[in-house]
Amino acid sequence: PPGRLLESNPDALGFGAFSCNYPLAIELAKKVKKINPHTEIIFGGPHTGMIPEQVLAENPGVIDTTVRKEGEQGLVDFINGRRGLIQTLPLPIEQLPRADRLEYLLDNPNFQFQGDESCRAAIIVTSRGCSRTCDFCVDRLTGYRAKPIEKVIDEMKYLVNDLKVETIIVEDPLFN
Repeated sequence: PPGRLLESNPDALGFGAFSCNYPLAIELAKKVKKINPHTEIIFGGPHTGMIPEQVLAENPGVIDTTVRKEGEQGLVDFINGRRGLIQTLPLPIEQLPRADRLEYLLDNPNFQFQGDESCRAAIIVTSRGCSRTCDFCVDRLTGYRAKPIEKVIDEMKYLVNDLKVETIIVEDPLFN
């Protein structure tokens, strides 16, 4: 619920929208703006990445910024004052930091995988983009980049040994 989401009175909220959840994300963003008009709304993700200008134009007073391509750099640009359409260049995958996972979230019921709530699980992403160039897909805009296998193994060891993760879910565009 938006009320619970806004208890911390955030300065900004980011949404990663796929086409399937885009209408729901817009609905939630409108509720957020109604409750806290000062909260800046940032949209990114595949749906937004394909049509960022349209997403901004169709949602005046709701969405303040859209990010196209790499969200990590786009968020840094936003924090540094950029607004509107932020378009970034693909980052070399070696420069992407390992996800900073907060251990307490692994046991939080709001972040557990439905159907196996007792299992400590984490998602890893071992590549970005896609080697294909399908017109309907946003991944064609960034090209395919795979993490070095050493980085993937190190992340898996960290999850299992340090965070005691029992299940690792590989979530990649080419590893479905």
